[in-house]
Order: sequence, then structure tokens, then C-alpha cells
Amino acid sequence: MQGRAALVDMTMLVVDGHPDTRDMVVEYADLCGAKVISTGTAAEALVVLGAFRVDVVVVQAATLEPEDPGLALVARMQMHPAWRVVPCVFVSPDAPPRSLVAGLRRVVLLRQPIELDAIVRAAIDVGAA
Repeated sequence: MQGRAALVDMTMLVVDGHPDTRDMVVEYADLCGAKVISTGTAAEALVVLGAFRVDVVVVQAATLEPEDPGLALVARMQMHPAWRVVPCVFVSPDAPPRSLVAGLRRVVLLRQPIELDAIVRAAIDVGAA
């Protein structure tokens, strides 16, 4: 839990369609001091982005197919002027091409499997950039 102090004032949106994985990330980020909001779908995440100030988005894409909820969220974020500047940690089992996230101003790409601490460090790094 190296990032505890840096996460204290950070609101993190965790988007993952797998409840067990999402819950692990949420619990760990919460233990590190972040305020965490979590969703399982891109549609829910877009509602959160419209309603709350979010400092960083952690989004998991299970596949690199266009219909994947994680990719759908990133695509929508890239089109919205206020959301494209929100720092994003993009987690995927495959190394995504940079072109998939090129419209986002601040993004870190992580390839699964990944340690929870690496996600927190990436959120701190991209949020501070």
C-alpha cells in the first residue's frame, strides 16, 4: 500500500465487468485511501462521469473487440471534451495498440495479469501527470 497518501484526495472510478476483480480493485484502492466508485458497464460509468468529478478511471477490457464494454467506454470518453482529459488506467489481457486510446490525454496501459499495487501506482502516476 505504497500509494496511500497520494490517493487520499483522489476519486477513482473502477469499471470492470467481472464483479470479483472489480471488488478486489475497489477494496485495495479504498484501503489506500481513495474514494472509489465502481461500475460493471460502460453505460453506468458514463452516468458516473456525468454526475461526479472523477480524478482517474481504471477500466478493464476483457477483449480488444469493439463491442467490449471497456473499449466502448474509452471510445465515448475520447469523444467528450470534458472526459478525454480524465486520466485513465487501461487494463487488458492483451497489449492494446496505442491507437485505441490515442484520444485520451493521459493514459497508462497495463497488461494483465497485474498486481493490485501496480494499478494503484499507475493511477497515482497518471493522475499526477
